[in-house]
Amino acid sequence: MYAKEDVRKALKLTDEQKEKIDEISKDLQKDLRELSAGGRGGFDAEAQRKRQTLQKEAKEHVLKVLNDDQKTLVKDLTGEPFELQRAAFAGGAGGFGGFGGGSRPGTVLSTGVEQTLKLTDEQKKQVEELQKDVDGKLEKILTEEQRKQLKEMRDATRGGGGRTGGAGGRPNRPGQNPNP
Repeated sequence: MYAKEDVRKALKLTDEQKEKIDEISKDLQKDLRELSAGGRGGFDAEAQRKRQTLQKEAKEHVLKVLNDDQKTLVKDLTGEPFELQRAAFAGGAGGFGGFGGGSRPGTVLSTGVEQTLKLTDEQKKQVEELQKDVDGKLEKILTEEQRKQLKEMRDATRGGGGRTGGAGGRPNRPGQNPNP
């Protein structure tokens, strides 16, 4: 966010502030690369927590560089912080969206969440349509390399958490592509 020229202008950052923020950003990117180098691309729950901690710390360091007016403007631009409560549906074990493990990346609702919410058949059908829309939009947005990475992440989650089959961890239906 702070690397964007329009944000820098809006905040009226000094050259010294820009340099400090750039250094914080470089350090964060270095730490994130090191984290990603340690197995599965850093997509397990522990790596996710470390990533979030690194990002939070970097944000705190950047805020220390800003004056009070700039901090107020950042708050106005970004709104109140939002933290996803990962354990809400996972019973505290694993990731968001399922029981005993994280849901597949790009999934609207996992089977575990659907069951917890006790979705009706009509709601399940609507979620399935929404998932198709999301998959189609991701296909258009992502580069070929990003699509490959997403597929690898989805395949990695397919092996655990008790999920089977198609998009969103739902069982494959006749005629449904098992590898969206």
